[in-house]
Amino acid sequence: MAQRLKAKFRIMSVAPQSEGASTVELKASAVYGTEGVNADFTSVTPWGELRMGIELTAPAASVLKEGDDIYLYLEKIEKE
Repeated sequence: MAQRLKAKFRIMSVAPQSEGASTVELKASAVYGTEGVNADFTSVTPWGELRMGIELTAPAASVLKEGDDIYLYLEKIEKE
């Protein structure tokens, strides 16, 4: 059975990669805290940043906005 890790990230920016570009660049950072549900993620979420390019025609380009919190699931791929 594959092991899966759930990490909570906050989108810090979604911006065109350059003027006239057909993609946007999304940047997100791990969410940490000392109270409530964020305290749970502080003890188990890897620290770090996420950076990815998204085609403007992809649904994620218009749905994900700066300040949104997202879950990132990491699942180990077992070798066959």
